[in-house]
Amino acid sequence: MINKKIANNNVESFEEVIVKDINGDDKTILEYKESFGQDKIDDQKAKAELDLKKANVIVETKKLVEVIADAQKKVDNIKAVMAIYETETKTDKDGNDFEVYVKNEELEQAGYSQEALIQAEKELVKADKFNAIKYKMDKIKEAEDKLDELEKVQSEMDKIFNKQKNGKS
Repeated sequence: MINKKIANNNVESFEEVIVKDINGDDKTILEYKESFGQDKIDDQKAKAELDLKKANVIVETKKLVEVIADAQKKVDNIKAVMAIYETETKTDKDGNDFEVYVKNEELEQAGYSQEALIQAEKELVKADKFNAIKYKMDKIKEAEDKLDELEKVQSEMDKIFNKQKNGKS
């Protein structure tokens, strides 16, 4: 069982410990465990809230990165398709030169191979992004847990201070 006492606006935690005196009798003593002052709690809360804000900014950034990645994927697909074409100059009936895209069989085979490599590369990047996102989500959870823990300590302190104000010790 943990008893808490107040000293200079602090909550000090003590644990009841049974020890034997010189006669072999059991005696209960209070062993100091930790101290929480309001300043320490406020500081830890502020740090946890800052961590949570940073983590939320990271999540918003992640959404933007996903939109950019989707756009890049479309651009890469177009480039992969265009890689199998080359330009050829033709002349129209009036003698004017103009260029047309012509599919090159050798480039087509190489282009499809290149596209497969690009796709494999993207899958690796996605896996890295997933790991980064998971890490960031874990950080958000840690910050939320820390805030919950601090809220519980704050609640305990408030109860103790209220008991003292009401004359209950």
